[in-house]
This record gives sequence, C-alpha cells and structure tokens, in this order.
Amino acid sequence: RAVRSTSTKGLPRDGPSRVISKIPHCSTGGSAEALRGIAPGVIGVLAVSLVRLSPHALPDLVAVATLIVTVVVLLVWRVATLKIMLLGAVLGIARGRLAPLSGGS
Repeated sequence: RAVRSTSTKGLPRDGPSRVISKIPHCSTGGSAEALRGIAPGVIGVLAVSLVRLSPHALPDLVAVATLIVTVVVLLVWRVATLKIMLLGAVLGIARGRLAPLSGGS
C-alpha cells in the first residue's frame, strides 16, 4: 500500500506541489500561495479570449438575443446545460433552414 506523503502544513505533495517543493528557493511554503495565484491568471486569460472571440461568435442580433436568453434561463431556472445546448442546436438548424425561405442569408 502506497503512503501518501504530505508537506509540513498538511498539503498533499502530488503534482505541481511536488515539483515546486524540489526547487530550493520555493520549498519554504510559498508554493501553495503560488498555486493559488495561478487560478486568477487562467481566468483572466480565458476572459480576454472570450472578449476577442465575441465578434465572431455573436455576428447578429439573433445570436446576441440567444446568448442573453440562455444566460437568463441558466441563472434563473437552473435548467440542465445539456438541454440548453440541444435547444440551441435545434434553433440554429431551424434558423439555417428557414433563412433561405425568407430571403435572408
């Protein structure tokens, strides 16, 4: 049976903590703080990516309205995400089929 090693502060020494603890100047307990600081950085990178992609993901008012309705439904009624995704797919297919009939693109 393998025994799981822990640091002096009770944090598990698996994954990144184990690697960071091997570096001499990082083994003084600052590794946990460094790992906690990574999460906000990743969230910031994702936010910037979403902002830069939004003009391509939301090309018209129908897409913007769909986004707003989706966010409201998810926050207010707590509907399952998969159901919303399937409904969005059906809406996109229906819109693609009906656009040539109405003369739109």
